[in-house]
Amino acid sequence: MTLYLELGGRTAILNAVSAALAGSETTLPGTAEDFTEFLVFLFGGAPVYEGPALHQTLGSVCRDHAGFDRLVDALARNLIRSPRTRPLDHDVRRTLEQIRCHAVRGPHPVALSAAPVASLQPRFG
Repeated sequence: MTLYLELGGRTAILNAVSAALAGSETTLPGTAEDFTEFLVFLFGGAPVYEGPALHQTLGSVCRDHAGFDRLVDALARNLIRSPRTRPLDHDVRRTLEQIRCHAVRGPHPVALSAAPVASLQPRFG
């Protein structure tokens, strides 16, 4: 069974997206519908996604990685409300983490902090 079905389908995803974006004053018109369609695809409910690029859809909500983290927390909280879906928290968060680089334009702070460490590694050859 796909994560899409386990979460409750399109209606559950639409409700979670609407609730997650409700507090955002910068949300563009169509963001909830476009993001819902993308999540339906991402969670396995549709074979393709033909909407706008994710960074265009979420650009006003996910200006940085902290914004993306807040969005993921709000989505997860709204998708796993019932005891039946609560065990899916890890799967939802892991799946959403896969789209971070598409939703936020810019390197992740962890990647930036690791860059100097990598440059200190001895070079052989």
